[in-house]
Amino acid sequence: MLPPLLKQILYFTPFPYQLYFPISIYLGRVAGAELWHGLAIQLAWVLAAYGFARWMWRRGIKHYSAFGGNFSLSSSERESALSRPAVKARDN
Repeated sequence: MLPPLLKQILYFTPFPYQLYFPISIYLGRVAGAELWHGLAIQLAWVLAAYGFARWMWRRGIKHYSAFGGNFSLSSSERESALSRPAVKARDN
């Protein structure tokens, strides 16, 4: 269906290893060296995705800023807030 060169290139993307490869293992179509080769490629994609996610997380944290959530109460204000009774619902 696809040209052979394109088919070989697509086998190095993560997409065949998400569904096709595990089903091929289950059906017994993949064994021996081909099985280990496929598992190594899957591991490489998992490590690449993990590394990319960590890099993006670190990059995002450097640019993160929040508004309105960075305040602190003095100890007397904190005690006052904790000692107030809870607001009760009004009975009708």
